[in-house]
Amino acid sequence: MRLDWNPTNYQFAWEVVAEYRVWLFEGVLLTLKIALVSMAFAMVLGLFVALFTGRLLSRMLFGVSTSDPISIAGAAFVLLAVALLACYLPARRASRVDPLVALREG
Repeated sequence: MRLDWNPTNYQFAWEVVAEYRVWLFEGVLLTLKIALVSMAFAMVLGLFVALFTGRLLSRMLFGVSTSDPISIAGAAFVLLAVALLACYLPARRASRVDPLVALREG
């Protein structure tokens, strides 16, 4: 990228816009990456808790085993999908705000 600024040089302006959009996309991806690491840790911990409490509550479960893999996998998938959506939507919305406007209003 060139360092000189000429108001009539539109190519430079488009380069800046393109780099800004790539930077925003990387920010959203970084947010999702951090969220996935947190969710993976929580899911592993939740799996152990679910198996332990399933054995404690086995007398109340009728027709379902305490470690039913389909039920556990289904619940984990739904929780993962909702958590990713809950992380993606605010990150995408925040990436569309101009940083200078956010700093002035903040």
